[in-house]
Amino acid sequence: MRVLWIGFGQAGGKITNALLGMNRRLYSGIAINTEEADLSGLGNIREKVLIGKYALRGRGVGSDIDLGASIAEKSLAQMMDSIDAMVRKRDPEVIWISAGLGGGTGAGGSFVLANELKKVYKHIPVYGIGVLPSVTGMPNEKEALNLSNTVKSFELWSHYFNNILLVDNGQFEQPNVTRESVEGMFQRVNENLAQTLTTILTAGEMRPPPQEVFSSSEVKAT
Repeated sequence: MRVLWIGFGQAGGKITNALLGMNRRLYSGIAINTEEADLSGLGNIREKVLIGKYALRGRGVGSDIDLGASIAEKSLAQMMDSIDAMVRKRDPEVIWISAGLGGGTGAGGSFVLANELKKVYKHIPVYGIGVLPSVTGMPNEKEALNLSNTVKSFELWSHYFNNILLVDNGQFEQPNVTRESVEGMFQRVNENLAQTLTTILTAGEMRPPPQEVFSSSEVKAT
């Protein structure tokens, strides 16, 4: 299945980056963010779109979901230019948008983009991968903001995507088993998710038959 992956925000970009490392033949990808530094670390993604550059100066929206949605609305033409070029080049059968539900850029911008994609590409389903935040060790104020954003964004997402796949980061924590860092844990989760999705999406792929090799004596005999 030909898939266009769109990583929106920090979490979504990292998931898409992991996915593009799995299957470049069937996968194409775009990373979208308001934080310039987050885009620079995505080595598997060539097409990167920095939105809100002049309003935010590449510094992100600070987990403000309403600001994330507003920036996305104002940047629709910029995002769609990159997406349309990719759609015409790769002819995807499905579009997936991945994003964290607890932040601001991905949580607020993804449903805005999904709504536009469904209007423009009526024949292509648009699905969402929503990452539920891990709040372990977070200050109470930030934890409350992340959980509030998650509830709000999930409600909005449910109206604009054809379907949503939720990934709960909290379920993958292993504090008593390893001394794994938070960054290491996220990388492991993203790679496991990418592998699982790739296995599912490529399950029905037609593989070319094995090549038959003849020796020169066999060719002469014919």
